[in-house]
Amino acid sequence: MDSEVGQVSSPQPHVEQERDCQSESHGVRIQPIIEMGQVIQNLKQLKSSEILGSAVTTFTSNFKFMFLMILSILPLCAFMIFYEIKLQRTIEGVSNFLDSSSFVGFHSISYDQYDNANESEWSFFLDIVQLCLFYSVFYPILEIYSVFITINLAAKIHSGQPGVTEKAVLDHNNLAGIFSTYLYIQLLSALTFLGLFWVAVNYYLFSIRFSYSYDFLEFYSNILSTGFHSAVSVALLYKYLGWSAFWNMGMVISVLEEETGIGAFGLSAYYGKHCKQNGIQLMLIFFAFCNSPRLLSLSFGLCNSSFAGVCVTVIVIGLFCLGNLVKWVAFVLYFYGCKQQVMEKKVDGGGRQICEESC
Repeated sequence: MDSEVGQVSSPQPHVEQERDCQSESHGVRIQPIIEMGQVIQNLKQLKSSEILGSAVTTFTSNFKFMFLMILSILPLCAFMIFYEIKLQRTIEGVSNFLDSSSFVGFHSISYDQYDNANESEWSFFLDIVQLCLFYSVFYPILEIYSVFITINLAAKIHSGQPGVTEKAVLDHNNLAGIFSTYLYIQLLSALTFLGLFWVAVNYYLFSIRFSYSYDFLEFYSNILSTGFHSAVSVALLYKYLGWSAFWNMGMVISVLEEETGIGAFGLSAYYGKHCKQNGIQLMLIFFAFCNSPRLLSLSFGLCNSSFAGVCVTVIVIGLFCLGNLVKWVAFVLYFYGCKQQVMEKKVDGGGRQICEESC
């Protein structure tokens, strides 16, 4: 009897071996997913302010790469100084021409004044054509050269490759694809600015219509128009900031990955779907930092051809170019952060699916 009880109570050795094998096989299947998930969860998900601080740190951490970034943007900086002074002279010429032609009657114009007016109109037309040609031909080439080098160097610094040569940075086989992505961005950005310009012109024409009216109904309509156009401008600016973050990540993907053009924008939408607010906040910071000094200097006529005007222009454009460098470094970090979040969600989903299958 005791022997029978002993036989019943003692576990069968082959059953224990099967359980051990099953647990080991499940552990082999689950352990890599869990370890990868723990590694990715330990990676820090940066906010916009932290991305900006990390971008400044990355930009200044390697003196050689920082020097190459600044050197790459010097041609664009010199061109922007020349362009800004010429733009200021054109704006002054337009304002002077409008002021002089507004208060002169048709019968009081002599032949000399008529010829001078025609010459000023022709010179104004030539200035506009030159500005458009400069901005559409020279500016894209100089900017894409600086953007390409800055993104590559920022990626090398982020990956910890301090010994990279200049030839390795410039060696890229898909420059045509990168340029096509850049042209897409410029076209979409120009269309958005045309929308903002249309809102401003529409509001100006509507306000001029009721500027000298004292009727209560028309005054009330003017207030409603101001509120409506302000709301449309803010909404369009908000969308522009979000689209700019999306386009800039597409540019980073075109330089660092194989995708260009529409494919780069598709990856940008896929990676950036969980971190849109960080991109909008980053673009708001850089938009204010880069464009506010330019708008103020152009509004007050500071960027003229005098010595003081040239000094002001150099300072303003220097800040603009420096902000552009930090912006592209920040968007390289933003791209890696968004890609990290997508990987984290993939690993979490894969780990849960394997755990459910094993159970």
